[in-house]
Amino acid sequence: MRDRQSAASARWAVILLLTVFIVLGVTYSVVTPIFEASDELWHYPVVQYIVAGHGLPVQTPVDRPGLWKQQASQPPLYYALAALATAWIDTSDLTTVLCPNPHAAVGVVTPDGNINLVAHDPAREVWLWRGTVLAVHIARLLSVAMGAATVYLTYRLGQEVFPDRPDIALGAAALNAFTPMFVFISGSVNNDNLVIPLCSLALLIMIRQGRAWQNDERRLMVGWLFLGVVIGLATLAKFSGAGLLALAALTGAWVAWQRKSWQHLFAAGPVIGLPVLALTGWWFWRNQQLYGDLLGFKLFTPYFSRPVPADLAQIWSERTSFLYGYWGNFGGLNLPIPSWVYALLNVLLVLAAIGLVISLLRFVLRRAERSSVTRPSTFVIILWGIIVFVSWFAWTRTTWSSQGRLVFYALPSYSILMAAGLATLLPRRVAPYALGAVGVGMALLSAAMPFAVIAPAYARPSQLTTAQIANIPRRAEVTFGDALMLLGYDAPIVSARPGDSISITLYWQALRPLDKNYSIFLHLLDENDIEAQAQDKGQAYPGRGNLPTTTLAPGQTWAETWIMPVRATAYALARLTWETGLFDVTTGARLKATDRSGQPLGDNIRFGQIELKRPAGSLYNPVSYNFGDRIELIGYDLDRRQAAPGETLRLTLYWRAWRKPERDLTVFAHVLQKPQTLWAQWDKAPTPPTSQWQTGQVVSDTYQLTLKPDTPAGVYDIETGVYYFAPGGNLERLELITTGGQLQEDFVLLSRVRVSR
Repeated sequence: MRDRQSAASARWAVILLLTVFIVLGVTYSVVTPIFEASDELWHYPVVQYIVAGHGLPVQTPVDRPGLWKQQASQPPLYYALAALATAWIDTSDLTTVLCPNPHAAVGVVTPDGNINLVAHDPAREVWLWRGTVLAVHIARLLSVAMGAATVYLTYRLGQEVFPDRPDIALGAAALNAFTPMFVFISGSVNNDNLVIPLCSLALLIMIRQGRAWQNDERRLMVGWLFLGVVIGLATLAKFSGAGLLALAALTGAWVAWQRKSWQHLFAAGPVIGLPVLALTGWWFWRNQQLYGDLLGFKLFTPYFSRPVPADLAQIWSERTSFLYGYWGNFGGLNLPIPSWVYALLNVLLVLAAIGLVISLLRFVLRRAERSSVTRPSTFVIILWGIIVFVSWFAWTRTTWSSQGRLVFYALPSYSILMAAGLATLLPRRVAPYALGAVGVGMALLSAAMPFAVIAPAYARPSQLTTAQIANIPRRAEVTFGDALMLLGYDAPIVSARPGDSISITLYWQALRPLDKNYSIFLHLLDENDIEAQAQDKGQAYPGRGNLPTTTLAPGQTWAETWIMPVRATAYALARLTWETGLFDVTTGARLKATDRSGQPLGDNIRFGQIELKRPAGSLYNPVSYNFGDRIELIGYDLDRRQAAPGETLRLTLYWRAWRKPERDLTVFAHVLQKPQTLWAQWDKAPTPPTSQWQTGQVVSDTYQLTLKPDTPAGVYDIETGVYYFAPGGNLERLELITTGGQLQEDFVLLSRVRVSR
């Protein structure tokens, strides 16, 4: 009787959990503006292309990207299902609705926003939905259903692994369901949503096959056939599903060993493999015919390849961005949740890891428990988690993939292990309540994120009141193209240092409707008109991406605060001036500016003065760049910031031995015009040679950079790096060890110089 009551309670708990998940998934799908979920603006065009009757899109090179970018070479099952669900909707307005924001800070957290991946027209996206907007939301609902299937399968897997611990099975399902990033992805158009439940279903079949090894041959072969179909579908949803074949082979070997019949293994292999080949063979053949590559990676990976392969030190430095992407980093991986929440979630992760270590020690020390621990279900869950993580590690060494959501096709495994680890730390009578509290806490966290983080980030700036306009600190009243007026600004900071961030608020008014989207530029210029702000900063659609000019109504006003980071390598001492205006990003043409009396001002307005001071210390322009954990660039100096063709710039570099270099290194210094045109170059070995340096030793060297006589007028970067000659005479550059998930390079861009004729 008690067992029946317990089973009934568990069923109702699962129903409640699934209901809450579906409500949350729908909430995320509605609150998140379309195309603002990770990669959705590239996933959905594949769906629309199929709906339009064009078949499957063909992957194009990175220099000729289609609307789908790299997603065209992804397996098609998810896109075909989404196309089937939305085939009745006219989506011919896709190119009008999907208007990419050219200034979006993708994968980068910016303090002042600019997170929008696309420019939104509120008139198109409000309820009642229609056209492309409706189709995207329908596809998102389909994804939510797939997410719910994953949650249910996680519970069933937990039951298989811990048949006598319903609390662990329910706790694992809750951890999976209420991981904020999982809910977010489940409410978006993304092929991960199909491969995850299919992988989970395959794991469940393997576990049951391993448990039923005593069944007759025919029943086992039916199970292997079903497994082959599911693995084939998973591979056709995303190539990650092919990793299941390795685990299927191990499961088949285990069953054959238990049956003491290797003939069973030789029979099971084709029974599993043939359905996989039947379902996916045409896809691999198509890739070979189109791209000369069975997997289609030849044109896929260049879209996000690393400039240089990452080593262990580099991948370890990206652990924070990985965990952000696992727990929750919304939008284009540029909208994190509060840092204290990450800290709490990471504490849970550490506690679970401690619990798993304790379980391992018990397994080693107490033979009596091994019979239960060594159930095939346990190994299937653990091995799948390992296979997925190792695959991700190998993939991320060469591609920009340092985001935790990319291991979600093993999320059920990780959730089960995490629940089991937490339960190990507690008495058995207490564990159900503790796991329940964790599940409720994560459900509340996931419920808060759409309203506390996502919705505010995409809210359009509000109209200024009469009092706010009257109290603008600095009046400007400069008109750009008779379309927008800069009413004024507030720039309270008067001094800063390299690496600081400077805030400024601009106040704007729309004067007339516009038929194209113009961008605001905001620069910090020194005395040589060289920009001091960080690279690729200082450009945005109005409202930091939330107010594209085609949506502005005459008379509309708003304020926006920019937080402008000054390059860590910016040259000091310097006096900086603000410059702002508007331009067309497709042509680069700027709108003409006039003052309040109608007098022309050119194509910008300059205002304010900021003194850029040198940081405290004995070095000029101190910096910190770690080259290969061998030597560190700690500062630089230039004898001038402006020169004529044929003249020589003198660059002094200050180095510190990170550890004693084991070989002689050479330093290069270039005056560079992007992408790779050199107008001055000097390579030399430091004095004394680096092989003679001691750990912590500081060395300075001067490099003579003579500009070529035909150097055109303009602004150029100064680039430096370190290399050595490997055996065989090959030149090998030392790679930078970066932090915070930044892309790894093998050079540093220092100051800029202006060449004047």
